[in-house]
Amino acid sequence: MQSNHEKLFTQTPLLKMLLIIVVPGAISMLTSALYDIIDGILVGNILGETAFAAINLAMPYVIILFSIGDLIGVGSAVPISIKLGEKDHEAANNIFSYSVVMLFVGGIGMGLLMFFAAPLLISLQGATGELARISIIYLRIYALFIPVSGMMFAIDNYLKVCGKVNRSMGLNILMAVSGAIIEAILLIVFHLDVWAAALAYSLAMVIASVIGLWPFIRNKMVLSFVRPRPTVTITKQIVMAGFSAFLNNIAGRIVSIVLNARILALGGTQAISIFGIMMFTNSFVVALIYGTTDSLQPAIGYNWGAQNYKHAFDIGKSSFIVSAIFSLSYVVLLHFFPEFAVRIFIFNASDDFVVAATSAFDLLSLQWLTRWFVLACDAFLLACGQSNRAVWLSVASSIALPLATIVLLSPLGLTGVWLTSAISDGISALFGAWLLIDFLHKHGYKAKKKAIHE
Repeated sequence: MQSNHEKLFTQTPLLKMLLIIVVPGAISMLTSALYDIIDGILVGNILGETAFAAINLAMPYVIILFSIGDLIGVGSAVPISIKLGEKDHEAANNIFSYSVVMLFVGGIGMGLLMFFAAPLLISLQGATGELARISIIYLRIYALFIPVSGMMFAIDNYLKVCGKVNRSMGLNILMAVSGAIIEAILLIVFHLDVWAAALAYSLAMVIASVIGLWPFIRNKMVLSFVRPRPTVTITKQIVMAGFSAFLNNIAGRIVSIVLNARILALGGTQAISIFGIMMFTNSFVVALIYGTTDSLQPAIGYNWGAQNYKHAFDIGKSSFIVSAIFSLSYVVLLHFFPEFAVRIFIFNASDDFVVAATSAFDLLSLQWLTRWFVLACDAFLLACGQSNRAVWLSVASSIALPLATIVLLSPLGLTGVWLTSAISDGISALFGAWLLIDFLHKHGYKAKKKAIHE
């Protein structure tokens, strides 16, 4: 007898499956991004421009903290999906159980490291005085909760693997709404400082993590807890499959740290705030693309494991098309409504600030003409078990090309900084296209062969 997730991934018509999987997945990620937006709005408008700049200096390290969840969550979800497609439920449950243990232990290590290294890490961006103090406290609050809060990202993947996209969406909505309510109470009612914003989101993530794990603990899912039997092979498999997502987070944040230091030196607090606004607005389109590609990864991986290669390729095509639509729509909207984006975060921003932000947005948004392809290509290759190709693409797109571009464009000052992502993402897209074409050339015959047999 086929389970619900198997029917969803293999027998549901493509368009219907996209609606069932992508819509909740996109809403789920968009809700999470919406909380980030609300966080920025509350901090920027209640606590001021310095506090807003401080959280943007700390944010790259906060995302690095959460990267442990992506490393193990994505890294385990891919082999789990493939094992389920192969009907090897015992192996899938073992990988799942072992990965949860890895998440907790890895979270402890990452949290301790970030807590004690916070002063040094913030100073690397050139922050001093009150700006540095606020950033350090903000980062340390997140570090204290990461062993449990960091599980939320992995749990989201496990729910999608089990075909529970609506439950995943509900959990993300709960996390965002509860976090926003707690933060609003702490900042508006109790008049607390920036650290309360970090505390609110951390508490919301802990609550969501516990609720998300509960049905797995009660054996109400396709996946269930067993006594883990870790091996070097499984560990390597998880790390390699998740290394692309992990590298994107780590390397991407390293680039952000370098950019923050350069922006602070060239344009001061105002330029940092402008860059921060762009990062917050970017989170909308990133959420939509990740909501699409992450939600479809289990379906692609399941069909790949079940040798339904043609269906896996068809689902992959859909993820590229949807990602392109989201990205190009975002570029158009930001071009025509730049002041709206500014006023959301800093309502009383000066006219000079708005003019400077508008000019920067026009250059920064160019990255989305090609970045959607890089993200969709990475997700598709990873879902098909092509972790080596995905890692090479991540290395190029997240650190090698951006750092090289920063150096090459340095004579242009702030203009060069604003153009960095557009140039590096354009080259990354070409590299990703080459990797994808090479993969399709070598493995596309499987889809044709399978289609003939069917």
